[in-house]
Amino acid sequence: MRKKKIILVFVITCMLNFAFLSSLSQASSEYLFFGQYVYEGKKVKENAEIEWSFSGSNSYVGIIVMAMDEYNFNKFDNGDMSAYAYFLSNGNYIADYGTFKAKSDDVWYIVFWNFDAVIESTSLTYKVKFPGVSIGLIIGIVIGVIVVIAIIGVVVSSNKKKKASMMPAAAQPGVYQPYAPAQPTEQQPYAPAQPAVSTKVCSSCGASMEGSFCTSCGSKM
Repeated sequence: MRKKKIILVFVITCMLNFAFLSSLSQASSEYLFFGQYVYEGKKVKENAEIEWSFSGSNSYVGIIVMAMDEYNFNKFDNGDMSAYAYFLSNGNYIADYGTFKAKSDDVWYIVFWNFDAVIESTSLTYKVKFPGVSIGLIIGIVIGVIVVIAIIGVVVSSNKKKKASMMPAAAQPGVYQPYAPAQPTEQQPYAPAQPAVSTKVCSSCGASMEGSFCTSCGSKM
């Protein structure tokens, strides 16, 4: 029983660690030429805090970071420069970070744009963390639960097999029944044979006799 508990604790711990690591926002990397941008978006509630960060490989290229709701992002994505944006980083930095509060219940996008005046390219590493339950966390929990159920199933199956193997042979169907010899009967005490009684009688006087002469009258047989 102690071994089972240790196994279950180990599995649950691995499950929680996997779920935690899955819930963390992962950094992404892209190579951006001049004029290119990358983005991430998600529907959030008003005043939800969205964390962002980036770092570039070219010290001459600053990155512009903008936050836009879905309507304005669609305009920007279609090349309409009249789109309204909240500027989070103005392009003077090759690495920056911050937090943006959503202005309404909507799909909000964080855009990283290489629009530096030097017209050069850069390798960009960026990360955006939206509030709320992460899909990675949900996936991690589901996988962990499946693993725990599988482990429990294996343990229960193993216990059943163990119990069956410990049953006496007579209780298992289809098992040959060994020959059981009959119990010996109680031994009777030895009784010595009684000497035979003589049946000879004298022809003269009728007395019983032994040998050739009658002990009563002396006659010879």
